[in-house]
Amino acid sequence: RKSDGSELQTREVTIVDDTGKSVNCALWGELVDKECAEMEAELAAKPDSALLVALRHVRPTSWNGVSLSSLSKSKVVLNPDVLVADCARASGLRRWYEQDGGKQTAFVAAGEGLSGALTAGGSPGGDGLTPEQRANDRKSFDALKVDNPEDRSLAEKEYANVRATVVYIKPDQNLMYLAAPDGSNKKVMDNGDGSFWCEGLGKSFTSATNRFIFSAKAVDSFGSETWLNMFNAEGEALFGKTADEMAAMEKEDRERCIKGAFWQSGVFRLCRQLREWQGERKVRVNTLSMSKIDYAAESRLLLAAIKSGC
Repeated sequence: RKSDGSELQTREVTIVDDTGKSVNCALWGELVDKECAEMEAELAAKPDSALLVALRHVRPTSWNGVSLSSLSKSKVVLNPDVLVADCARASGLRRWYEQDGGKQTAFVAAGEGLSGALTAGGSPGGDGLTPEQRANDRKSFDALKVDNPEDRSLAEKEYANVRATVVYIKPDQNLMYLAAPDGSNKKVMDNGDGSFWCEGLGKSFTSATNRFIFSAKAVDSFGSETWLNMFNAEGEALFGKTADEMAAMEKEDRERCIKGAFWQSGVFRLCRQLREWQGERKVRVNTLSMSKIDYAAESRLLLAAIKSGC
């Protein structure tokens, strides 16, 4: 839903190119009403022919390694080789599909193997700092706040190490999702017949595994609070259960498990990003890692801060 409570339609489409790879793109709002309807009509009328699509001003995301999502200014152009006579790239793609691409039964997801890959600088922090430098680079949640998100670049990222305590987790949110059992962590859909279909991989599985993905409110040592997006490793650390174990619990037991995560403290490695969703820019704070508090190390940091006059 939009912020005003009105419904906003969404549709996920899978696109491929002559690299033999595929990527999912989430289209929103008017693009669903018009362009998606046109795509479905053309595919139904010509199921064996290539449907070329040009996407402009879409946002790349790290979901399932890499995926795309439309923005308020996004454009979808169908069959650009027909609209633009000298569009060499589109014409080449059509020839590839008609000669070879249309014969492929499956495509490799462009984000395969990227979900758990190291980021820039060869480290999970993505900032090029050594683990020791990162441990001493402490900030508060206030350092992650953005006053005017519309004036900031979507590519901008801010990293921070924050010592914080989890104070609340909404019990009615979806705490997990079904993932492929091959270690790719890609989302699958239950077909209801004992099989599970993965759009990202373009294949079916006979089983699936649950993985945590949820939001939690945390407060730092300065009294500032924010909502953090957490993932499988953080869920297992906070709940003391795997996602599969928690999925098998009765509602009352699950709620007790969630409450048991309240007031647990740790040092969180965070990444703040701006995301445009449903036509609005939102601040998203992702948890890259969560570690238990080393009180001896914390004491040394505090002593160093006192000596420096901070």
